[in-house]
Amino acid sequence: LSVLEAFKKALHIIRGSYAFALIDSENPDVIYVAKNKSPLLIGLGEGYNMVCSDAMAMIRETNQYMEIHDQELVIVKADS
Repeated sequence: LSVLEAFKKALHIIRGSYAFALIDSENPDVIYVAKNKSPLLIGLGEGYNMVCSDAMAMIRETNQYMEIHDQELVIVKADS
């Protein structure tokens, strides 16, 4: 089972409000993120991206961000 498959499987089981950011120790340049009824944003930088729960937390780094929709799984990489 890959990390992505395991994360998807876990998300189908979990109920309620959550915001997750998962980093695989064997592939630390990738962050798997998902949320449901909790804030979670992806900040878009030049050559890097970040994940946080509040836009104010990343305002010094970037003013560009994407909102993640409920029950959406996103794969974040430094350059995408």
